[in-house]
Amino acid sequence: MMNPLGSRASLTVAFVALLGVATAWTVAGGGLFSPGALHAGDTTATRMGGVTSHAELRRDCAACHAPPFAARDMAARCTQCHTDIQAERRDTTSLHGAIAATSACTSCHTEHRGADGMLTDARDLGAIHARFGFVLDGAHAPLTCARCHAPVDGRVRYADTPTTCVGCHESDDTHRGEFGADCASCHTTSTWEGATFEHDVFPLDHGARRPSSCETCHTDRTDYTRYTCYGCHAHTPANVRREHEGEVNTTNLEDCVRCHVGGREHGEGGEGGRGERRRRRD
Repeated sequence: MMNPLGSRASLTVAFVALLGVATAWTVAGGGLFSPGALHAGDTTATRMGGVTSHAELRRDCAACHAPPFAARDMAARCTQCHTDIQAERRDTTSLHGAIAATSACTSCHTEHRGADGMLTDARDLGAIHARFGFVLDGAHAPLTCARCHAPVDGRVRYADTPTTCVGCHESDDTHRGEFGADCASCHTTSTWEGATFEHDVFPLDHGARRPSSCETCHTDRTDYTRYTCYGCHAHTPANVRREHEGEVNTTNLEDCVRCHVGGREHGEGGEGGRGERRRRRD
């Protein structure tokens, strides 16, 4: 048979314990049970939901945490303050609209890491970047987010980050912009060294024992898509026009390689080439 005094003592201890918990909850606002301090905010004092940082909600756990079977889940409580993210979720071309698990904010954004803790811990970054046309491979793969998404005015920016090579590596360009902005035409993301440059349309050692300098044909160092053959050959525009009169469209007289493939005197096909001349004579 149970001792009534023992039963009363147990009930008293339980009641005191519950009273202590209730008192602590009232005084600390739930902070007593917090796994860690909340983020204290950025340097910009932007008010969202009536506060400038999560730290101001340390006594109001229900502001973010939804009880079981609540009508509004945690994501709904987040977007109640972060209205810009709520708008993004409806736009599939935006960052949060493209992420499949966008309804679960905590899958990327974690809290209780301290006043200066990192709020973004995105998973599967490779897939996210690939979705927006910027694949994280080669030397880009091991980089931290902050290397590319540097804070501006104390806040990390993702939408305005450059997606072109020159957008980030302009200061690394030893060519000083002479080859344009399409770095990927020669370089890969693995390393800047060992660039692949194919000049297969026209041999660099054409008519010489060693390759000609770039300036021989590309006199305009700001645009290497343009070239001239007058740097070597004793031609003049008038002589070329007279030689090809009736054979070549005068608008193509500056594009010699179009007909003289590989620099050969008689090209294979093309307007003015051997095949074209034969058809015209026939």
